[in-house]
Amino acid sequence: MMFSEQERTARLRLAKSLNVGPSTFVKLTSKYGSANSAIKYLSNHKSKYSEGICSLNNAADELRQIEKLGGQLIFLGESLYPNALAMIADPPPTISVLGNCQMIERLPSLNLFAVVGSRACSYNSARFAYNLSQDLSAADVTVVSGLARGIDTQAHRGGLASKGSSIAVLACGLDMPPYPPENKDLYFQLREQGLIVSEMPLGAAPQATLFPRRNRIIAGLARGTLVVEAADRSGSLTTARYALEYNRDVYAVPGFPLDPRCVGTNRLLKNGATLVESAADILSNYPNLIRSSLPSDILEFEEPISVWNFPETNNTAVQATDLGQVDNKSKILSILGANSIAVEDLVCECCVPANELMATLTELELDNKVKIENGQQVSLIM
Repeated sequence: MMFSEQERTARLRLAKSLNVGPSTFVKLTSKYGSANSAIKYLSNHKSKYSEGICSLNNAADELRQIEKLGGQLIFLGESLYPNALAMIADPPPTISVLGNCQMIERLPSLNLFAVVGSRACSYNSARFAYNLSQDLSAADVTVVSGLARGIDTQAHRGGLASKGSSIAVLACGLDMPPYPPENKDLYFQLREQGLIVSEMPLGAAPQATLFPRRNRIIAGLARGTLVVEAADRSGSLTTARYALEYNRDVYAVPGFPLDPRCVGTNRLLKNGATLVESAADILSNYPNLIRSSLPSDILEFEEPISVWNFPETNNTAVQATDLGQVDNKSKILSILGANSIAVEDLVCECCVPANELMATLTELELDNKVKIENGQQVSLIM
């Protein structure tokens, strides 16, 4: 189903009008049968909704500009509108979509799953988000995220790997420059292989008040939401809360208790979220939907790979007074885990001079065994 040009323009006018949010839009179109009838009534009867009705020229111009960008405007009630998003309490009246034409045509039937997390994420969590999203994409699941720094970025990249796809939901108009700027290349890759989605009108710049609205769309589109890392009061927790409100599945990756980036995810797990260690923990919950297209090696794990599988050292050959590089490396590797710790804490734990420890860390980083973040935090590469 697709509305007539007159009704599409009327729906855009109503959606862009002052005092008309998503819930009011649904009430008005339901009460009067169409957006065109609702606007006619509001234009002739004074009320708080009749003030600030978007002009016909303004709406028609936006439709032209979206087409000029190569995008498409999809209205609530049309056949291309995602079914899951239409079922939430406050579905966006319109969504602007830019990207792969074949994906737009398949949008209502895509298997969508959200992966979100901290902007200032740890190295290993970023790597985990990338690998998990790549596995989901291999199983014909399209990863949805918010194109933010950190976990969102890696989720998109993993989904796009090996010619896969991903959907980015923006908190700004489709005509705005890619944000954050360092994701410019990723943005254009998403336009080619995946989709860019927004409910915001053209000209709307990204701002803090719009991100919760963006997050509800991420949760609304997806069958479930995975939070990889989230600090206390994180925006990712807002996405998880929306997912719960919409009766969708919520997943979380456990983290070290003393890492502030893991406070939110650990709390989600305490409150009943499903613990995730691999894509299999997600995919196994939807056997009828996606198992048929699932690579066999994703679900079949004989046993987990130990993160402590380091080369053994010959301790008997080492003198107690000799803290050579081999012993320093062994000590460091035995202390480090997936979550980063402060270099100064590592100095105290290893009981070695700071300059000596930093020299050893540099060697380990060159060996691709540890990751040093900003010269202050260090974590194990798994």
